[in-house]
Amino acid sequence: MKRTNTALIWGGLLILLGLGLLLQNLGFFDFGDLWGLIFSALFIVGGAAFLMVYVQDQENWWALIPGFILLGIGAGVGLALLPLPFADQLTGPVIVGGISLAFWAVFIVNREQWWAVIPGGILLSVAVMIFLTEFLPDEYAVGVMFLGMALTFVVVALLPNPEGKRMTWAFIPAAVFVVIGFIVNAPAFAEYLPVVGALALIIGGAALLFQAVRKR
Repeated sequence: MKRTNTALIWGGLLILLGLGLLLQNLGFFDFGDLWGLIFSALFIVGGAAFLMVYVQDQENWWALIPGFILLGIGAGVGLALLPLPFADQLTGPVIVGGISLAFWAVFIVNREQWWAVIPGGILLSVAVMIFLTEFLPDEYAVGVMFLGMALTFVVVALLPNPEGKRMTWAFIPAAVFVVIGFIVNAPAFAEYLPVVGALALIIGGAALLFQAVRKR
């Protein structure tokens, strides 16, 4: 499709959308949830357009980010309008999950863009937290989010950078997020702390004995 024809189509759609909003604000019509469906469709169409940019030229990997973000927003808005039992609980996770998927897609199609794993994993952890808050106490859901962030940096640490070296620095934020996750969930693990402490002492002692025997 020529660029001129594309501009005419989008221009016409924007004019119709503006007229509809104007007529509703003036009290002539009340479209109700129809506006939600229209905006959902526009977001999905916009996301598909960006994905087509990538399909036509794989060098344009950046187009995956707005593409999946717009698709996620469109899917979340449309899902909120459906008469499903868990529609409200899924809207937030679907939108945030779509943003996360955008960065994972960048990493999958171009492994040199390893940085995309960080926002992808963090946003996925946030999406899981939003979903779990509907079924678990808030502190448990937040704890799971921090553990998901820790896992994200573990993945980064295990990935080789473009020079072929391991990015071991990522273990530091991973450890920090693990500690924060367990602190947030400390009330839930309080009764297990003595057992965990005993196991930690046994493992530490065994490691020291192993090192001593290996040196000899």
